[in-house]
Amino acid sequence: MKKKIFIGFVITLMIVSCTQEKKSLHLGAWQLVSWKHLKGDTIDWQFPGDLTGSNILIFSEHHILSVGLFKKDTAVINNYVGAFYALDGNRLEETLLYSPKPDMVGKTVKQIFEIRNDTLIKSYPCDDNWGLIKSGFFIEKYVKLE
Repeated sequence: MKKKIFIGFVITLMIVSCTQEKKSLHLGAWQLVSWKHLKGDTIDWQFPGDLTGSNILIFSEHHILSVGLFKKDTAVINNYVGAFYALDGNRLEETLLYSPKPDMVGKTVKQIFEIRNDTLIKSYPCDDNWGLIKSGFFIEKYVKLE
């Protein structure tokens, strides 16, 4: 009987030690497919449409990097953001380290975060109660890069 218990314990220990930690779905690289700026229910501007270009978003365990280049008419818009982030369910908080807008560096942006199949959706900024600020907010959609 002791031998069976011991063998059962050893087998259980081997199974537990061999299971891999579940990798978070958001980690890795994402390609921007759409980006909208809304005021209330009205689209103020959008990509693709008002802008051309591209953007890639990369998540590591604790950092996020977003890099892109857009054009509107003859104007070139550099887009780069580097941040620490905290993700709790669908609540994402980014504390900006780098931004094309110097007044945003050091600020924390609250965002609603969703993953649906191979699509990541970020909506921001949110107020302290995690509601979107309807006077001007963004919805970004990305697809996972392999």
